[in-house]
Amino acid sequence: MNEDKKLEILQMIDKISIFGGLSNEQAEKILDQSNYLVVSSNENVMLQGMSPKSIYVIIKGKVEVYEESNNKIYPMMYMGVGECFGEVEILGIFPNMASVKTVEETEFIEIPKNQLHKFCHKDMRIFNILILNMAREACRRLAKSDRALMEYMGK
Repeated sequence: MNEDKKLEILQMIDKISIFGGLSNEQAEKILDQSNYLVVSSNENVMLQGMSPKSIYVIIKGKVEVYEESNNKIYPMMYMGVGECFGEVEILGIFPNMASVKTVEETEFIEIPKNQLHKFCHKDMRIFNILILNMAREACRRLAKSDRALMEYMGK
């Protein structure tokens, strides 16, 4: 990731929920171990059933999260700037629960799973904050799903 892109991302750090509570210096350490990706529209970034390899943070653009079952596609949600995906599978140590594809050209920070694990040994404070933020995001999504299910059941 070049320095200009890193500065651009650091300027929007307050919009990236997984970086909550991190100083700019700590976020910069994460960015140094991450990849910057630009993916064109209508491309799969993550496939259901595959082994998780990274956490993806959306910097620009939009993605659709969907599941496939019985040869049918079921859209689940859209995600945009500052949101992340892949963290639930890495925390839970299970295959990707859904597929994710870009709706438009989308820019990502990709935090590879092996780099995340290296923070456990290099900088436990960064690792702990990232894990807490990932858990918080998973809980928020679960609460949103619970509300949607309750609304659906109430009809």
